[in-house]
Amino acid sequence: MARSRLVTPYQALASAVRHEQRSFAFWSYVAAHAEADEVKAAAERMALEELEHTALLRRERRKAFHADRLSGGQPAGEVPVTLATLTARERRLADLIEHDPSCAKSARDTASKLEALDTTSPAEFAAPILPAGRDDDVAALAEYLTEAYLRLAETSQDAHVLGVAQELAERAIYRLGTLAPREQAP
Repeated sequence: MARSRLVTPYQALASAVRHEQRSFAFWSYVAAHAEADEVKAAAERMALEELEHTALLRRERRKAFHADRLSGGQPAGEVPVTLATLTARERRLADLIEHDPSCAKSARDTASKLEALDTTSPAEFAAPILPAGRDDDVAALAEYLTEAYLRLAETSQDAHVLGVAQELAERAIYRLGTLAPREQAP
């Protein structure tokens, strides 16, 4: 998550809240089922600490949510995307990675596959949000496309679309691994 170019502060805090809630549930379970009084007391203290952490992280998550809204961003979730949108983003990525002819050709080939698929697939599907201002960030764009193809594969009801989405996800994962070491910010 720390290396992701797509994760917002809100999303990171939301993940932290979920983990603290799981920890609270774990320690509550231990306290409820412990036979030894000292184990029960220790587990109750740990559960209380996790509850306090959860409350603190929820406050910070709310602040991040409002900060994202005030800056015009979208704090989390998914948006409806069309294959035409992904085609345009693949072409944008190809332009940005011209210095790597093999990866640029792969992005253009993927754009062509998306155009062919566009006639047979649903008009829209839910995909992750590409944060504002990241259209020129090679690593963010490559990560976004990878997530979008994985999401398309997860939600597809059509065997042909599923097969193409899995192929494109495989290409995108390979590309992400190839580009990531070169495109990381210092």
